[in-house]
Amino acid sequence: MAAPDRREVGAAPMSKPRRARSLAAYERHAERHAALVARRTGDPRFAQRTILADGSECVTLPPHVGGLFSDQRERFRAKFGRDIEPGDPVFFDPEADTPVPYPPEKLNAALLAAAEKSGDELTIALVRAAVEVGYFITDENEHLYSVQEIDAYEAAVSRYLDAGPEAEYYAEAIDELYDIVSALVDGDADTAAARAILDLPRRVSYEEDEDAAEAAYLAVLRCTLILLFAASRAGIDEVELQAATAWVSDTFGCEYAQRAAVVAIPLCRTKDPAAQQELFGKSGELTVGDLLDLLGDESAPAMIWLVAGLVATVGDGDVNWLRHVVHEALDDEDF
Repeated sequence: MAAPDRREVGAAPMSKPRRARSLAAYERHAERHAALVARRTGDPRFAQRTILADGSECVTLPPHVGGLFSDQRERFRAKFGRDIEPGDPVFFDPEADTPVPYPPEKLNAALLAAAEKSGDELTIALVRAAVEVGYFITDENEHLYSVQEIDAYEAAVSRYLDAGPEAEYYAEAIDELYDIVSALVDGDADTAAARAILDLPRRVSYEEDEDAAEAAYLAVLRCTLILLFAASRAGIDEVELQAATAWVSDTFGCEYAQRAAVVAIPLCRTKDPAAQQELFGKSGELTVGDLLDLLGDESAPAMIWLVAGLVATVGDGDVNWLRHVVHEALDDEDF
């Protein structure tokens, strides 16, 4: 079902002051990165990426970094009887007869094991993030990656730095959530899609054990809360929250809008805090416990329905708006 026109549901325009500042800050961030790329491109003091004729990539390391791989070059020479050439993998499969990359799953396992052995929280977070997104970002190589790739890596690091046992399920949960929200907004799925996120803990329970299933469930709840509160920090007001719940009502029905409205209550700057405190305790703030008490297993789906409404109205139907505000929120030390 197509989303209603934003003008019909009274959504506020995208030029809200706080959201404009947020966008301006992101644009400055992108401009600084573009300037960095321009300065470092072709500079032999920094790594350079070259696209080869077959479409593969070759990264040339600067002398001061290349020297760190001297032991690896010696291993390559001992194994294959020649020096490493452009296009050869630095980390190769020692069991192969020709230079082929070290199997990613083995490399990731080795990196994770080494990080865990170090016991350093930051190192563990950096490696887990790299395994999740598929690359490391450092001060030396950030010019080789896009702003979006850097944001994705830094967001992953932030999650792992503040993670419990549910950390290993974050990546899967957040990816599924983005897909579900996108499908709901595009009209490619019905309300049941939001409940499908609960299949993750059920699947984990079947494949592993109840403790793992509980961790997966916490990951789902935490990720949905991250989506919701990150969106709320993008300058959204009561009018826009009403527009989002109206979209849910028009698109899926009043029953689902009512659940979405419960989730929206603590996000409003209400003029009657007593009513909010009656629902959500002395602080008047939403907690996971509050949602579970009020909505039970519908807690996560209700948050997804509301987030879909926000993407459809405030975000003009573009799930990348949600990705941006999530990354921005995770970069905020006060989030």
